[in-house]
Amino acid sequence: MMSISLQRRFRSLSNACLYSSATEKSLFITSYKSFVDGKQAPLSTKDEFNVYAPATGAQLCGVQNADVGLVNDAISNCHATFESGIWSRADVRERAKVLQRIADNLRKEIPRLAKLEVAQTGRPIREMNAQLARLPEWFEYFGAVIRTQEGTVPPFLGSYINYVRRVPLGVCGLLTPWNHPMLIAIKKIAPAIATGNSIIVKPSEFAP
Repeated sequence: MMSISLQRRFRSLSNACLYSSATEKSLFITSYKSFVDGKQAPLSTKDEFNVYAPATGAQLCGVQNADVGLVNDAISNCHATFESGIWSRADVRERAKVLQRIADNLRKEIPRLAKLEVAQTGRPIREMNAQLARLPEWFEYFGAVIRTQEGTVPPFLGSYINYVRRVPLGVCGLLTPWNHPMLIAIKKIAPAIATGNSIIVKPSEFAP
């Protein structure tokens, strides 16, 4: 026979799941599109996949599949932005200021983003609150790194000056998993943009 204590715990857990199932979908909009150049991108296809809450099985939202044409447009846009130099050749002090503003704005959104992470990954809210609270630090850290980076002058034979200068790579494709979608995305995004690259982020279909 189940003890009274276990019955109470089970009832409490069941109520929590029912509450979550009834409210978690309200955190999301019905359908999400890709973003290219800071704008929602129109797609030539209406094909989309559904995202479900692993804790309750409830459908959270739909996300449109990016077709080949949109992916190519995103790559071309990123390459053009990179070549323009508006970011890739920007002074590191300016890039650091932008990273700091990202960190400040992200910090304000942590409570809301933590709820989204819980809904789509099924991880505990306590864990997500603690984990996401550290995310702004990644932008702050790499902003400080680029402000204070120093080149090196390795020894070289002959009448030459040999020095190391770090430059951005170009367009970077960043893949993120389902289990820590925001944490791992930002661990990749922060250093990539800090160093002047343009980026395309492809999240997991399970937790986009």
